[in-house]
Amino acid sequence: MDRANILRLGSKVQGLRETWIIPGVGLSSNVYVIGSLPITLIDTGIGGEKDQLGENLRSAVIFTHAHFDHTSGLKELLRYKTPIVYIHEQDYYGLRRVLSKGLKHKKLEGGEIIDTTYPLHVIHTPGHTRGSICLYHKDSGSVFRINLANRF
Repeated sequence: MDRANILRLGSKVQGLRETWIIPGVGLSSNVYVIGSLPITLIDTGIGGEKDQLGENLRSAVIFTHAHFDHTSGLKELLRYKTPIVYIHEQDYYGLRRVLSKGLKHKKLEGGEIIDTTYPLHVIHTPGHTRGSICLYHKDSGSVFRINLANRF
């Protein structure tokens, strides 16, 4: 993995071993990379991250919500690998064209545990979108919360 533009989170946060962030540029969201082989992505940005990920196997992609700046990179990744895609059921509609082409996916409700290099607990946090989620890593007390905004 070319790590020139990838920041290691695992060295900063106890318990998040094998975790990196590819900072978003322009309209692209950040992309979180968990594991080495296989890897799990949290969001895909708008694309272009393939050059930084190299040929590492992408076993899963977890979308925090279905806005284009978090999901558009999936089309590029599908040219190289076929990951399992996790998306909250209330945001599924935003990815239905891609996911309906036989791509393995799991609709989330909240409360699930996704097994990556370490377990991530899915927390449904509607607000930014109806299907927004956060991912909680219990052992480190860390939460991946992307675009968290709630209605009051």
